[in-house]
Amino acid sequence: MSKIYYFGSNRSIIVNKREYGYFITICDFDKVTITMPSKRWCGQIKMAGSGVDSSLVENSTLKWSIGGAYYVCVRDRRVQIRRFFYHAELKEERPTKQGIVLTHREWERIKKIADTINADFADIAFEQPCYADSDHNRDSCFECNSFKLDM
Repeated sequence: MSKIYYFGSNRSIIVNKREYGYFITICDFDKVTITMPSKRWCGQIKMAGSGVDSSLVENSTLKWSIGGAYYVCVRDRRVQIRRFFYHAELKEERPTKQGIVLTHREWERIKKIADTINADFADIAFEQPCYADSDHNRDSCFECNSFKLDM
């Protein structure tokens, strides 16, 4: 089962149900740019929203981890959702090509689509981020600590 939501010219969000849960895919010109589990979509994209909105209004920068080495970044009035990797020689996180750059208008549309997805898929609406689980262990959780576990 899948459903497509359009948020810009040739840009879409696809919700897919797989045997082990829901996944959200953001596509740009029919090219998959990001796929994330619904826990990451629900828990972190929503939480990043107010910080992203403030950064867009103030024209400031922001880098917010949404888990699994993915970040929502704001710079020059653009929003990026991008995967990062840890560069051992430089000892810092660096962006990969896997991601998408959004305009302010597209970001606003994605926030509305997130509400629509929650209305359309009750299972997704009630998802909790990994750290809400009672047996959550941050040190061994890839969502929370992806770079430490990659090294």
